[in-house]
Amino acid sequence: MKVLWSWIVAAVVGWNLLLVADAIKHVSLEEHRFVNILGPITASLTDAVLYQLNDPNVVESMNATQSITLFINSPGGSVHAGSHLLQYLQALQEQGIRIDCLAENFMSMAFVLFQACDVRMTTPYSIGMQHQMSFSLRGSMESIRTSFHMHDTINDQLIEKERERIGLSRESYDQKVAHDWWIVGPQNLEENTADEMVVYSCAPELRDKIQTRQEKRGPYTFFVQHHLCPLYKNVEVSDTQFAHFYDAQQYREKVVEWQEEW
Repeated sequence: MKVLWSWIVAAVVGWNLLLVADAIKHVSLEEHRFVNILGPITASLTDAVLYQLNDPNVVESMNATQSITLFINSPGGSVHAGSHLLQYLQALQEQGIRIDCLAENFMSMAFVLFQACDVRMTTPYSIGMQHQMSFSLRGSMESIRTSFHMHDTINDQLIEKERERIGLSRESYDQKVAHDWWIVGPQNLEENTADEMVVYSCAPELRDKIQTRQEKRGPYTFFVQHHLCPLYKNVEVSDTQFAHFYDAQQYREKVVEWQEEW
């Protein structure tokens, strides 16, 4: 009986893996057809993304195809900076541009952005996470009260967009994020946090393309440099005290701890 049960379990698991494999498609990232969202979501990152989206070559491609792809590899970050980017993506959608998103790590505010995409793609190894909003307040009692009300309103607006896209009641959503909601690989299809499972590669001409952008944190200004093709994971940060924020291997362990730092 134990042998028979083991065989049945193995058969079911194997069948599920075959179904996932059949569902996977290949996506090729091509120059001027996609934009990177790499690292913590800050005002500087949002500016860099908006600058790329308004590059004449990218605009020409968007107008020709009526679509743009965003590659997301982010632990989240500032709700205010993310909301600013979110409204611009909605502006593009109102103009008839389809927003396709391919996410490798999409956590916190990056999770919100991902759910706003028209087509949500993950790989078999992508990691998503959503949790309760966290922030710190200082000041007088009344200023804290009004500031909390503002953050609570923003939080409710973002949650409504997320849960409607995923298809959750507010109660179910709150239960999932209460202790951090982690979704890995094929679970994204099961939980409806993604639409498609894909694997990706880059067009050959991207191999030697490098992107450099300026970042600010408090009184510090530094530069972040990475390959245009997100297959290459090396990220150079001119100020080493901030390098860990761009190390995707630390996202899973540090994302919650980092929230109040952004």
